[in-house]
Amino acid sequence: MNTLFIDCSMGVNAVKLFGALAELLENPETFVRRFNSIGFSGISLEREQDSINGISGVYMNFRKISDGMYDDEIDDDGERVSRHHSRSDRRLNDVKGLIDDLSVSGRIRKRAKNIYDVIAMAYADANNKNADELILHRTGSRDIVAAVVGVCMLLEELQCDKIIVSPVSVGSGYAVTSRGKLPIPVPAVQNILKGIPYQAGNEEGELCTLDGAALLHEIADEFSQMPDITVIRTGIGLGQRKFRTGVNCVKAYLGKIVRASANAAVAVLEAVLYDDTPESLALTAERLSSLGRAEAYTVPIMSLKGKSGVVLYCVCDNESADAAAGEILRNTSARRVRRTGTASYELVSTMAEVSTSIGTVRTVRNEGFGVSDMEPVREDVVALARENGISYHSAYNRIVTELNKTE
Repeated sequence: MNTLFIDCSMGVNAVKLFGALAELLENPETFVRRFNSIGFSGISLEREQDSINGISGVYMNFRKISDGMYDDEIDDDGERVSRHHSRSDRRLNDVKGLIDDLSVSGRIRKRAKNIYDVIAMAYADANNKNADELILHRTGSRDIVAAVVGVCMLLEELQCDKIIVSPVSVGSGYAVTSRGKLPIPVPAVQNILKGIPYQAGNEEGELCTLDGAALLHEIADEFSQMPDITVIRTGIGLGQRKFRTGVNCVKAYLGKIVRASANAAVAVLEAVLYDDTPESLALTAERLSSLGRAEAYTVPIMSLKGKSGVVLYCVCDNESADAAAGEILRNTSARRVRRTGTASYELVSTMAEVSTSIGTVRTVRNEGFGVSDMEPVREDVVALARENGISYHSAYNRIVTELNKTE
């Protein structure tokens, strides 16, 4: 399964993401020529390679190709402002009209317009205005529209089965906007990032732009750290602004997941106990088991002073962890419970009734990760052994033999 991972730890905008994805192609220059033929009048895409602090990537530059002025500027997080451009005054319908005039597939046009719907709605909510009436300012400039469309074209060409995006760095401080100075992330960006993990990062200024946030909102299947993948190609899209700590870029990795992912998250609780009786430990285990999917066990230890004790471990669902910690503190000598989180590989269990020669028995089937087995429920085996006047082992062996024949 082809997986695309996008690293936004240094922020994201449409132009840098465009550059990162273009570098995942076997021949990026062929794509540049194709992009320049789709009908963006007045500008031409140029791909410029560079290396910063040992990291090689590309700038995606949009150049003016005719005399005179046109009504655009690129004002992408303050990185590049062309002297050929003036402020764009496009509204949502103007941008959609520009997209509809391009020689691209209907799927690309639809996705690009969906992204601008996200931008317009977030911008409208932040300004308490109708989305169709708002001037889109920098996100409506021809350069940004071109970068958004370019990203959509590349995703159609790459044909990824899954897109995973890292938590997003948004920057800190204040941004100068048409509404004055606003704290970062600005309200419109914050509207789009609801439900998306983000952090300030190590740089001041705006790292995640409105177009960058909208693109991630539209294309991401999952937000998490980088999975274990075999990388086929890596792409890095560079930004013009110099960062104090690190390189201003978006990184993209195309590859295949190398192992099955863990399918559950669990909490592990740990408490060191001295002088607790077997009876109190048994009661604690019973109460932990009553919480549901909680497993408890002890490991014997000896302190440096020669005192014997145990470490009590409880593995449970994250949702049950607080209740489980409370049970441990109430029922043991523990004064501290340490909690850690981890992933779990779990078989999926289903229950069914099966008729056998000695009676009906409930069974549990466990499946997943190449495993498939079926076990009779212990209480039912005990009941059937009593009903038939045979030993538990005889009943169990007969049931298992008949279950295996039905497999």
